[in-house]
Amino acid sequence: MKTLWLMATAFLAMTLATALPGLAEEKANDSYFVHSTGNKANSLVIFVHGVLGDSRDTWRRSPSSVGWPELLAADPAMPGVDTLAIGFKSAPLNSSSNIEELANRLSQTLVDQRIFERYDNVAFVAHSMGGLITKRAVLILRTKAPESATRIKAVIFLATPAEGSDKAALANWLSANPQFGDMRPADLNSFLQLLDNDWSSMLRRRELASPYPRSFCAYETQSTALWKVVPRSASEKGCDDTPIAFDRTHSSIAKPTGRDDEVYRYVFARLADGFDPKLIKQHVLVEIQRIDGKLLGPTDFLRSGEQYSISVKAIRPAWFYVFVRDSTDNVQRYYPTGTDKQDAKRRTIRVPEHADLFVTLDRHRGTELIYVFALDQRDEKLEHAATQVGSSTNVATGHATKKVLLEAAKSRGGTIEKGKVGRVSSSSLSEFGQDVAAFYQLEHR
Repeated sequence: MKTLWLMATAFLAMTLATALPGLAEEKANDSYFVHSTGNKANSLVIFVHGVLGDSRDTWRRSPSSVGWPELLAADPAMPGVDTLAIGFKSAPLNSSSNIEELANRLSQTLVDQRIFERYDNVAFVAHSMGGLITKRAVLILRTKAPESATRIKAVIFLATPAEGSDKAALANWLSANPQFGDMRPADLNSFLQLLDNDWSSMLRRRELASPYPRSFCAYETQSTALWKVVPRSASEKGCDDTPIAFDRTHSSIAKPTGRDDEVYRYVFARLADGFDPKLIKQHVLVEIQRIDGKLLGPTDFLRSGEQYSISVKAIRPAWFYVFVRDSTDNVQRYYPTGTDKQDAKRRTIRVPEHADLFVTLDRHRGTELIYVFALDQRDEKLEHAATQVGSSTNVATGHATKKVLLEAAKSRGGTIEKGKVGRVSSSSLSEFGQDVAAFYQLEHR
């Protein structure tokens, strides 16, 4: 019996050495940045390797080939993207940090290095056990730094054993590395059960205003030695879309041959979608505030000579244009003006911008229509339509400007319609795009 046990153990060790490259040697554990060769980067893709891997060899086919982090950072099709390859010790036989410890370290490192202050968009590409580390790190960040965590736009899992692996359970017999034990099959692994429950709960709680992080899964179809290390059945938990199969081994799924490689293209498309601001449907909130600071309610009105300001808040950054048409068809441009200008996309504006300035109602009683545009791109016609507030105009000019406003709205898939008092949304106005065109009706008595 003892002889049979020794033979089985020797066979297991030999099989694992083939199935899990690197069992015979300990890898380097350094992390490194690769900076974009294009525009100044506002996005970061973080690569997280798996058990027995490292920050360099996991992502390249040979020591002389270009690694995935380098390929992506220099990709002209996605300029302005830096990459960060995370490294950590994953010893084949000796003790290393467990998954919980690695996740805590990763989340703290990202906070300490001010990653979420330096980049508007962050995404993860995680291989094998790296996906489990990433899941836990993201969950920690959503508790520790919830505002920062909203910048995590996508997590792409490559052959991640979300349900654990019986191969890891076997490896746990031979190795003192607790990472193998953390990846035992989920039926007998409370750590993986809790991780999956928390991840699924987070995905369910995402809102339309912030549908992040997006979660995608891919798995191998080719065997390594005698088995598939992470088959579909072990990898399909916590995905936003159908898991994608690639005819690769467990190791080669993380080693694209170049930018035309199908795995590279798959990951590239998921990153591009996640970084696209149009994933969030635009909505704006328009509020009218009296000079005493009180908001104008649904049944409230203003009288001639009273003063007010306009507040516009958008879910995602936009170029804003604000016009007012009074009961005599006099149209004036309230924003932008000679003093109130916009140099970049913003989420909020106040009209007038200076907190000590207000709009004063003239003597023309009736209905004041406040036109609001929140656009993805600047619009030259709107920037120059009408005269700015305080300048003289006439009815003919007003009619011409109304035509410009209506055309601008129709070209974006809708017409200018009355929104609820104090709140305007794009729910029926943006069939062909994400721009918002609506107006607020102000009663002037």
